[in-house]
Amino acid sequence: MMIRAHDPSITPTTLNTLIQPHITYILNGIIKSHNLLIIAINII
Repeated sequence: MMIRAHDPSITPTTLNTLIQPHITYILNGIIKSHNLLIIAINII
């Protein structure tokens, strides 16, 4: 799905709604891999 910046239907709110879940998903991914890293270090 392409998002065009000049598209008048794309408002900051819409953008926020689109981006927010991705930020949460990415942060969760970072936290999970960080925890896995700690577990791996503890095993070694």
